[in-house]
Order: sequence, then structure tokens, then C-alpha cells
Amino acid sequence: MDPARLESLCFVYVGALFTGAAVLFTWTQSDLSWLAIFGTGPLFLVAGLYRLRNLDRLRNPPTEFGARLYSLVALSALATVVVAFQLYAHFG
Repeated sequence: MDPARLESLCFVYVGALFTGAAVLFTWTQSDLSWLAIFGTGPLFLVAGLYRLRNLDRLRNPPTEFGARLYSLVALSALATVVVAFQLYAHFG
């Protein structure tokens, strides 16, 4: 897979995950944590969709994607674990 596309899809995934978690857990979190998650979720989502729309301008050599791409994949995995634990704590 193209590194620019994978990076953009990670942005979209994390944005959708954070936005969904903010909507799902609206009444169970404090106002500040809800605002933080709901504020970052749509920003990640819009950034990822913008990047997917403009992939031709993001075609950097693969060596420039290294640490940033790995950190976004790790962020996606960590966000999935955090939301899964929230779901378990809320519904389990």
C-alpha cells in the first residue's frame, strides 16, 4: 500500500473512532474530556479526508514517511484499545 494513502486512512480511522466515542459516551464523561475527544475527532477526520482527496500532492519518497507513519499506526492501535476498554467499562 502507498505510504501516503495508509497515513491518510489512519487519520480517517482515528477521527471516526474519536468522533464516535465522543457521541457514544456523551453522558458518561466529564465536560473537559468530552470536549477534548470531540474536538480532536472531527479534526483528524477532516485532515484525513483532505489528504485522501489530495494524494497526488503528498507523494513523498517513502523514506520521509518512516517514523510518522509508524507513530500513526501505533496511535490507531492505541486508540482502538482505549475505546474498546471504554466500551467494556460502559456496557460490560
